[in-house]
Order: sequence, then structure tokens, then C-alpha cells
Amino acid sequence: MGDALHLVRVREGLVNYYSYIPENLIYLLHDRSTVAVSAVWRQTICGTAIAERIGDAVELRSIYVDSAYRNIGLAVYILKGLIATAREEGVTEVYAHYTRKTLSKHESILTRSGFAEPKASADGFTIAVGEIPAIPDPDIPYKDYTLENAPEELLDTYRNMCRRNELPGYVNVLNVRNPLKDISFLIADGKKIAGVLIGEENASGLRLAGLYSPPEYRGKGSSIKLLSLALTEAQKQYPKETLLTIDAISKGAIRLCEKLLPRNSLISKETEMCAVCKI
Repeated sequence: MGDALHLVRVREGLVNYYSYIPENLIYLLHDRSTVAVSAVWRQTICGTAIAERIGDAVELRSIYVDSAYRNIGLAVYILKGLIATAREEGVTEVYAHYTRKTLSKHESILTRSGFAEPKASADGFTIAVGEIPAIPDPDIPYKDYTLENAPEELLDTYRNMCRRNELPGYVNVLNVRNPLKDISFLIADGKKIAGVLIGEENASGLRLAGLYSPPEYRGKGSSIKLLSLALTEAQKQYPKETLLTIDAISKGAIRLCEKLLPRNSLISKETEMCAVCKI
């Protein structure tokens, strides 16, 4: 079997297989429900895919094929293997979120692997810090904190909600590679979390990686408050030419960004796609 192409299920401790998993995703292997597979040929690891378990579904977080083994169908082989492995563990759906830019000409690997045609799911807005307008600061009866200065009791509530998947993965600071705790905010309604925004450093500057308000707090000013806090803090701390990207996951968040950010100052607006494979 050593010379035959085959898949290996990657689990925590199999460090030889970590090379094609992004460093910020290694933590997922601590959870045995994570689905990760590597393709191996002649005892050489050729590529790896990793997906995070969320209820009865998994979300594809990364797929990478070694440059020496591309354009021969290996990505499809790995994805089909990941889907088959997930099916054996009771998973009913596999999600893949991406932008056209990140998959470039290789978007078809998803449909060839069994995913349905993708649909738009989110927009990313990029603007220079110096072009950010004054954002209205709504008068709402909630307290706001950064992740640096939040009371430990509130942080415990936040951590527990993340562990129980009561908050989406994109506002879990543990999922962010380079979090900026002074540009990441919690809004509290007493002991309840009324909103979360996570900021991080990325290759081009800053990114507001997640903005979320529980359903009972939507439409009450918490999202605008979070954006106001983060954008104001970014203007204080970073040079005007610093690029800042805001991820807008829901239609409401997209409309909010389009309303608050001047169109003539936006450097780019990129749509995130979502493809689903039902298994």
C-alpha cells in the first residue's frame, strides 16, 4: 500500500500530517469530531483538507494540494474522501465558504466533488482607515467592553457560548489567527451577550472578522454600536493608509455596511460564496 495513492485520517498527535493544515486551524484537531484527511502517495503527503464539525454538518476550513501534484484531480480525490469520512460519522451536509479570488480558476473542484452550485452568502468591504466616516454612536442601554477589559464573568459567558456553539465560529476569538483584543468588543445586557465583534491583523492590514448579535438584540442598535467602537478605535491606533476589511455575513450586515461606508471610498467589495454538499 505504500506506493498506492490513499487517504489518511488526520487526528491530534499525527504531527507529520500537520504541514498542509494552516497553523491557525491546528486547534481543531483537539476535537475528535473534526474531519481532516491527507492524500499520501509513495509515503509522501500530497495534500490535506480539514473541516470543522457544527452539529450535523461540517464546514470546510482549508484544502491544500502540494504544487508538485496539482492539475491531476487530487483536490477532488481529497474532497471526496473527506465527504465519505464525514458521511461515516453521521454528517448530513458539508459547507464550503470562499471568494472567487481565493479559488481563482479552481472553483469547479467543488462541483466535481459533489457540491451544489454555489450561492452568494456574504460581502467583504475594504476601506482605508483614513476614509472611514464618523459612525453614529447609538444610545443603547447596554455596556460595551473590549476583550482586554471585559469582566471575567462576562468573558466566561462568552467562552461558554462559543463552546456550546451558541455563537457562530467566526466570532470565536480562538478561531482567529492574530486577534486584536483592543479592537474586539463585547456588548452586554446585564449578564447576557448582546453582540460580539472580533478584529484581527491580516496581510493587508486589519480585518473585522466577525460581527454578530443574537436574534433578540437585532434591530436595537447593537450592530451599529459594535461597528462604531471598532472603526473609531482603528482610526485612533492605525495610520490613515491602513486597509481595513469588514466581513458582512448576513443581508442585514451587508445593508448596514453599505449604509455606513461611503461607496466612493470603498477600495473593493468582494462577495463570499457558499456551496453545499448534502450527503
